[in-house]
Amino acid sequence: LGSTATSADDAAELSRFLDSLSLERLSTKLQENEIDSVAALKLLNEADYKELGFSIGVRRKLLDALRVYNPAVYNPAVYTPVAATAAAPFAPCAGPPALLSHPCATAK
Repeated sequence: LGSTATSADDAAELSRFLDSLSLERLSTKLQENEIDSVAALKLLNEADYKELGFSIGVRRKLLDALRVYNPAVYNPAVYTPVAATAAAPFAPCAGPPALLSHPCATAK
């Protein structure tokens, strides 16, 4: 499933993902089975996790987390916060004036 040319970003993303679930202890077992990225982890199903020896609680935790997985949360290469960019400062009242519920719509 994995590749020997897995990027450091993929490995770091997988590590952050497992850490977020308090499942960092699975890293060694996953590496032994050449599951070296979240993309590879997403290819597995419950039977695969069972074959790896994961308990039902761990299997459920992984499957539920992967179902709603958002790479921007775990991979800074995919998502860079606005504060880390050279973008213009946030202007909270720069929204379209047609939005009457906008807090600045009545502040004119």
